[in-house]
Amino acid sequence: MTDRSTDDTSLPEPFVRAVQALATERGIDADLAATFVRSVLRRMPTDLAAGADPRTAVSGVVDVLEQVVAGPGPSVRVVSQPASLDAGGRSIAVVQVHDLDRPFQLSTTLSTIRHLGHDVLRSLPPIIGV
Repeated sequence: MTDRSTDDTSLPEPFVRAVQALATERGIDADLAATFVRSVLRRMPTDLAAGADPRTAVSGVVDVLEQVVAGPGPSVRVVSQPASLDAGGRSIAVVQVHDLDRPFQLSTTLSTIRHLGHDVLRSLPPIIGV
């Protein structure tokens, strides 16, 4: 992986528009969706973005947005989905945690997953001020 991230380049507009379209289908404001996807993915390595399956990536971003829009309070969701984001063709489980930022929250979650005998393929911890 390179050190270059989407901070250095902008997200492709067709990707942003696809997120907006799916979000709108699910009753979420298109402008909110565009702002959200740009915030969440602004530090994602560009080579990771290049390897992503566009449909799965768009759906994943909107799934997270739905979780955030659903309201305050902690929630955890585990979703099995087709391979994406450099999964080497394997199906993956995505663990989404929506909560107030807490000390050691990410490291504790990752440690628990590893302790249970699972590998962590990728960690994308967006911290979004709302």
